[in-house]
Formats: sequence, structure tokens, C-alpha cells
Amino acid sequence: MRWRAAFIADEPRPTMAEIVLAGALCLAALLQAATGGVSVPAVAVAVLLGLAVLGARTMPLPATAMLCAAIAVAAGAGMVPDDQIALVVASIVVCYRCAAWAPAPVAMITVVAVVASIVTTTPHTPADVVWESVLMVLPVVAGWAMKRHRRVLHELEVAYAELDASREERAAAAVDAERLRIARELHDVIAHGVSVMVVQAGAADAALGKDATTARRAVQAIERTGTEALRKLARTAGRAAQQ
Repeated sequence: MRWRAAFIADEPRPTMAEIVLAGALCLAALLQAATGGVSVPAVAVAVLLGLAVLGARTMPLPATAMLCAAIAVAAGAGMVPDDQIALVVASIVVCYRCAAWAPAPVAMITVVAVVASIVTTTPHTPADVVWESVLMVLPVVAGWAMKRHRRVLHELEVAYAELDASREERAAAAVDAERLRIARELHDVIAHGVSVMVVQAGAADAALGKDATTARRAVQAIERTGTEALRKLARTAGRAAQQ
């Protein structure tokens, strides 16, 4: 397991959504504490849970430590953690983000640490312990599902990129093959035409001065062969230009 990822992620900058959520939970904790008078422990709890939510994705284990510290401070100040809505929401968010972004063992450490902090700081019945455990495990399961979804999307993107590259390679290979075929056809046309013209020119030369009719036929054959060769070259060159 990459334990470095449990303390700090490769991209440690929080997103705007994380900043807004952390600020909202911090403000909610302060507003709930204001009903009984804002105290130093209440402010400390608000700041700690805000930092925990802010760093849950980028610094999983430090965020877990800050959340557990917030639970301990709240219990020490006489605030029941289960009654602190912002604290409960922050615990769920931290568990979810740790599961969605950190290695799996880190998410389990987070669940155990949060549940242990809650049940050891205030009296809980066995049923309460089970409820707290389920409440923290559910976001972990959701986080793992989100992680798997991101992994599948990444694999699909990689497969699509490879398929696209393979398609481009096949298209380039087809173009090269067509160009090679055209080049061979040009070679055949030129070689055949020139060969016929050379033979007819020899015949014309041999008949010149002896048999004017044969010489004329040979010259006409040279003309026909040259014209046909030019026509084939033009047709083949046109196909090459289209490629």
C-alpha cells in the first residue's frame, strides 16, 4: 500500500466544493453552539471538523486525527457528539472521502478511529455501537463504489484512446498500401509502354528506306503506344492525387 497517500495526496490542493462544504459545516457547528453560548471548546470543535472535512481527500489520516480530536474536545466540553449535527455530518463526509480517495486500509482505520472516539468519549449501549458502526461504514461502501466507478471510467478512456490510435494506424497503413500499389502500377505502365515503343522504333529503323509502309506502321504503333501510356499515367496520377 502506498502509505504516503494516507498522509498527503499527489495533488494536495482542495477543491472549491471542499472549501465551501468545510466552511458550511464549521459555521453550522458555531451556530449550534451559539444556542448555549459560544465557548473556546465549541470554536475548537468547529475549526477541527472544518479542517478535517477540508483535508479528508488530500490528507486522509491527518484529517481522521483532526476529526477524532474534535470528537474528544466536544465530549470533554460536555457536548454529546451524537447530538452535534455538524459533527455527525463531518464524520460521514470524512469516512466517504477517505474511502473514495485513499487506499482501502486507510478507510478502515478511519472508520475504527471515528467509531472508537465516539463510543469511548460518551456512554453507549451495544445497540448504539452497532448503529454508529453502520452509520460510518455506509459512506465507506459508497466511497469504494465511487472509486471503482472512477477506475472503470479511466480504463474505458484508456481503451478508447488505444482503439483510436489503432484505427489511425490502420488508416495510415491502408493509405501507404494504396500508394505502393499506385507506384507499382505506374512502373508497369511506363515499363510496358517504353518497351513497346523501343521495339517499334527498332522495326521502323530497320524498315526505313526499304519498306515505307512497314516503317509508317511502326511509327504509328509508337504513337498509339505513347498515347495509351499517357492516358494510363494520367488516370493513375488522378487516383494518386485523390489519396
